[in-house]
Amino acid sequence: MTDLGTLPGGTYSSASAINARGQVTGTANSTAGGASHAFRWTASGGMQDLGTLGGTYSSASAINTRGQVAGGADTAPGARHAFRWTASGGMQDLGTLGGSSCSEATGINALGQVTGNAFGLDAACGPMDSPRHAFRWTASGGMQDLGTLNGTWSSASAINERGQVTGYAGAADGGGHAFRWTASGGMQDLGTLGGSYSFPAGINARGQVAGSATSPAGGTSHAFRWTASGGMQDLGTLGGTYSGASAINEWGQVAGGADTAGGTVLINHAFRWTASGGMQDLGTLGGDYGSSASAINARGQVAGYSSTPDGTTHAFLWTP
Repeated sequence: MTDLGTLPGGTYSSASAINARGQVTGTANSTAGGASHAFRWTASGGMQDLGTLGGTYSSASAINTRGQVAGGADTAPGARHAFRWTASGGMQDLGTLGGSSCSEATGINALGQVTGNAFGLDAACGPMDSPRHAFRWTASGGMQDLGTLNGTWSSASAINERGQVTGYAGAADGGGHAFRWTASGGMQDLGTLGGSYSFPAGINARGQVAGSATSPAGGTSHAFRWTASGGMQDLGTLGGTYSGASAINEWGQVAGGADTAGGTVLINHAFRWTASGGMQDLGTLGGDYGSSASAINARGQVAGYSSTPDGTTHAFLWTP
């Protein structure tokens, strides 16, 4: 594990995504106690502050192979809007689905297409858990509403190179189910592991999806990988009771966090799952209490955060 540090004067950082070139994006504070800003980290340039849309706060969710970043940032009037950041153009406001609603981006593909969520669709921009719809943004078409599964709400998590989107939406059983959206087929319900909820985190170019889903007994969540041929597969744990997937790469390898077996105390560790090797414990930065993985690239490199017992976190990069 490599410690990626913080922004100048800051005290914490957390990685959210990594691309095939080993570039990492995430969120860090720039001064002790200061507001968080999105960052992009490169091996040659270190951690770069990506700024805001005129407000005080920004956070990054995804980075593509061209080093473009997507996330959400405060505007000067106090709303939050989805953004796309490029090295040549800086931070671009992607707008909303209309009115005074807010938006945040959750994914970006190699074509620069962005997915995310627009909130407060029928009210003033308010709590980020207000009614929301998933969207897909393209440079030519702007922000497109992807609809819902049962007419209530939807939330997008990631987008692949073919413009397919994954997320979760209100289902007929009253829970939230993972979906895969395609331009030709619309929104497809991916089901669960027997419970009422499933939450996807990533989708690769082959249309495979990774995330977390509840089981019938006690509602414990386990990481899953979904494929069109095999459906939803339970990826297990690291010996504890819980696991959750955060990302999937082009080879179908999955990264996330899971409980380890440690007496009466369950400690979360980052993991990498492969079809041949199962779930591998990635450990922590030296002396830290726990860790969690946020992203995995085509080379099998994993990015995430490691935390001390007092809760301070540092972004990490793990290489096989």
